Amino acid sequence: MWELRSTANDWMTLNARFLILAAALVTVPAAPAMAADAPRQIDQGTSVGTFDASGSGQVTVRGQVTAFGRIDGSLVVRDLAGGAVVKLNGVAQRPKVVLTATGKVRVFTFLRVSKNFYVKGRNVRIALGSRAGRELSISAYGRGQVLRLGGNGTFAVNGGDVQSWLDGVLPIAIRPAKKSRTS
Repeated sequence: MWELRSTANDWMTLNARFLILAAALVTVPAAPAMAADAPRQIDQGTSVGTFDASGSGQVTVRGQVTAFGRIDGSLVVRDLAGGAVVKLNGVAQRPKVVLTATGKVRVFTFLRVSKNFYVKGRNVRIALGSRAGRELSISAYGRGQVLRLGGNGTFAVNGGDVQSWLDGVLPIAIRPAKKSRTS
């Protein structure tokens, strides 16, 4: 009989491997056959930072990031630069344009959803909130910050050690790891 056990650490290790592959693909030049509307690469030719989290509660990330995962609760994406791509279960979503004191902001708001999500943008703020007793997961790469980790769960930055949300000192920078100099 097959028995499937999944731990947060196993999930983080798998996502870390996927993110390393995804980050490597970001630096590969686009093939001429790609569609003209293909999303632009994040910081072409440079490294990116990674962030993985899973648990129950709230997570907020902002910056020039590509993020994906699963939400059973609410997802709000504020697109401050314009041009962000937001998909739920692979289907592109349309934003609501909101006028603020500083100009127009595109806002994608989804309440009471249980779906996979994908977000890519130059200046986005992604807020996830799980329903009581439900889980969320997010993997992000690019450059930005984790602004909120509320509730119970685990996270890892740049493939580092898995930590409890309670141990996170905010904000947490999502950026390439500094290269060490050796003599």
